[in-house]
Amino acid sequence: MTSSRRIATALLGAVLSTGALLAPAASPAYAVPAPCQADFAQLKGLNSELASLQDELKSASPSQKPAIVEQIREVKAEIAVVKPRYEKCLRDNDGSKPALLATFTGRVTLTTTDSRVTEPLVRDVSFNLYFDGVNRENVSVRSWPTITSDLIQAGPVSFRVTVRLESNAGQFNRSSGRLSLNLGLLFDEDLAWPLDSDSRLPITLGTDQPGGIAMDAAGNVTLAGTSTFNGGHLNGARATLTVTGNVTPRP
Repeated sequence: MTSSRRIATALLGAVLSTGALLAPAASPAYAVPAPCQADFAQLKGLNSELASLQDELKSASPSQKPAIVEQIREVKAEIAVVKPRYEKCLRDNDGSKPALLATFTGRVTLTTTDSRVTEPLVRDVSFNLYFDGVNRENVSVRSWPTITSDLIQAGPVSFRVTVRLESNAGQFNRSSGRLSLNLGLLFDEDLAWPLDSDSRLPITLGTDQPGGIAMDAAGNVTLAGTSTFNGGHLNGARATLTVTGNVTPRP
């Protein structure tokens, strides 16, 4: 098959084929940006042609296979040219953003109504945020840092608490800079059993919460939230957590 014929087949396939689509599948309402539609149509047709050739190869006679293999090679070569161009077009036209692993660098401040914790817990931190989805709207925390409290006195015993991340999920809006994280935090005491009595803090941190600030163009952001401890020595105490710093690169 000649190159011009393959291109014609590709364009026809864009209309008729139900083969592999290269538009992001995360949202059923996704529409390919107008500047990218020609490459999308060509890729769709090339993928359809490739699938047909691969099926044809399975039942081909030994004498037919070399020619089909050569056609497959040529189609793959065209895909290798068009696909990066299409993906770049999507990025340039904000139709899709590839997943991004960014770094948050800043400060965590935790205050609590527990009378035994008289000073805020303030720590400089650095951790990764992973953004994915069509427009990087999904976000999760990676590489949670070690956050350990000062000594806490509880009756006859004293202990320190390490804040560990048990679960997390979040949402991000690139246009407005709004960011929210639903965190499940474990406050792990360094006491030996049976004195050990860990607490958990389910909390939503967000730029829309009191004290929060939406992410600006440079990646500066402040997340804040308030919740109540469950279990352990901190059970029933209220906690306010503020995370302020910079996300690089800005998603």
